[in-house]
Amino acid sequence: MGEKSPFRRRLLLVILAVTAVMIVGGITFLLGGRILHRDDGAVHADAIVVLAGELPTRAVEAALLYRDGFAPRVISTNEKIADGLPAARALGIDLPTQNELNDRILVTLGVAPAAILHYPEITVRTRDEVAAIGRVLRAHPEIRSLLLVTNGYHSARARRYFARCLPGVTVSVHPPRHEEYDYRHPWRRPWDIRATATELLVSVAQLLGGCPEV
Repeated sequence: MGEKSPFRRRLLLVILAVTAVMIVGGITFLLGGRILHRDDGAVHADAIVVLAGELPTRAVEAALLYRDGFAPRVISTNEKIADGLPAARALGIDLPTQNELNDRILVTLGVAPAAILHYPEITVRTRDEVAAIGRVLRAHPEIRSLLLVTNGYHSARARRYFARCLPGVTVSVHPPRHEEYDYRHPWRRPWDIRATATELLVSVAQLLGGCPEV
């Protein structure tokens, strides 16, 4: 038999490359939940940080940790006010913001109002939260360790980013005990599939990016 033509060789290489990418991608996704998930447990820290999102599970977990004595302070998020909320309030509809709901949950579950710290900046991304909390720590140098509360699909990335960008601060992470994300089987529910795929892509981008200015 004669040698394969250059076109056939290139086609075979393309097919092999695509097949390899699909296999690696499939394995990565199947293991994605375990790659993304990290739980350092309920450990003692100088402050518990409620990262934005997934109301009310993160605030509830932070309050339970505070109530059990794992930290004397809670740093609460400052999320963007939902579109349409100012107009609704102008019409006399008394709707709380996510920040107000977070604080209401914390206080209702036993967090002393004086123990709650806020940062003034509105945050949208984890990068924004790192910068904002870094400025809080600068104003409170006695805080040298943080216990992050965020959901499992975001936990490893958040812990890694905070630890890298806030040198000298001990960072741990603890997902909410009542969350629904199934990191062992992230392919079973459409929401878990979307969260896992998104976080895997963002994790790669974050590894290639730098830290925000604090």
